[in-house]
Amino acid sequence: MTLPATPDRKRSWLGIVLRLGLGLALAVWAVWHLDWGALADSLRHIHLVWVVATIVLFLLGLVLKLVRWRWLMSDLAPTVSWLALARALILGQAVNIIGLGRFGEVARIISLRQEARISGVGVATSVVAEKLLDLAFLGLAGGWWVLLLLRPPREINVTQFLLTGVVSALAVALCAWFGQSILRWLQARLDQWDAPVGRWLAPRTTAVADGLKGLTRHSQLGRGLLMSLAIWGVMLLTNLVLLLAFDLPFSGRLGLSVLVMGLLGVAANLTPANIGPEHWAIMFGLTVFGVLPSTALAYALVLHAIVTVLPLILALALNGWHWADLRALASRPASREAIPEP
Repeated sequence: MTLPATPDRKRSWLGIVLRLGLGLALAVWAVWHLDWGALADSLRHIHLVWVVATIVLFLLGLVLKLVRWRWLMSDLAPTVSWLALARALILGQAVNIIGLGRFGEVARIISLRQEARISGVGVATSVVAEKLLDLAFLGLAGGWWVLLLLRPPREINVTQFLLTGVVSALAVALCAWFGQSILRWLQARLDQWDAPVGRWLAPRTTAVADGLKGLTRHSQLGRGLLMSLAIWGVMLLTNLVLLLAFDLPFSGRLGLSVLVMGLLGVAANLTPANIGPEHWAIMFGLTVFGVLPSTALAYALVLHAIVTVLPLILALALNGWHWADLRALASRPASREAIPEP
């Protein structure tokens, strides 16, 4: 007997269909009127030494992200093992790759909470702190990209670049400064609130404060910003080195465009492994600055393969052959287990 479809189930299926439809449309857009012979020629004459260098830089970026997360977790879980953190981090990336939506962060929180037996709320807020740092640098990179898009590099002076950097750093500093005061005020009020709701919120607010100490303590904030700067520098260098594999110029403008558009292309995770949207976004980032579409797609295919296949291989190496568990974590974002608890 077939059960009737509920409104929630209908909305879920409608959302999936719309996401896949948009992803397919972007994939078709990417290959529309493409010179397939030129694409094959670009892939045939690729310089493998620069591809290997790109892989090394990508892995270095993963290591730096792991170190940053460990620093953000230093007060919440100072004894958590590097292996547990690495498993959770790579598992989150694998879930984002094989599933729809950004449920990899949920999988990361669940994995570390279960393995290290620490506060789920604290882990979640450390991830939030990480994303806030990345958001600040994405805003900085996006501002520079817009400047390069609207004006030739020779017409942009150093002051304009520095101004966007100062604005981005100021936004993070204001968040850290006022966030610390707001959390202290809220904790004090909750401690005085002798009610079930207040007793329920108080420990969770404390966990949130612990998770955000990486942003609310000035010394840790500076360390987090420096590490984030190194991470984003390696990400930019990864894109720049891969340009050499296709005999493209080692251009900061091209590397920055791939970085910004590539991240925007995977933000919504419209399709499994971001097939289609990420290729279109990277192609757009290159062709807008004069790269041929066939070469741009060849570049996008290789970069996409690196950032997709390597995390899956690492996830299997660190977590074992548990595809069923990965799919379960990717498909149950609304379950009780997906809600972090202390």
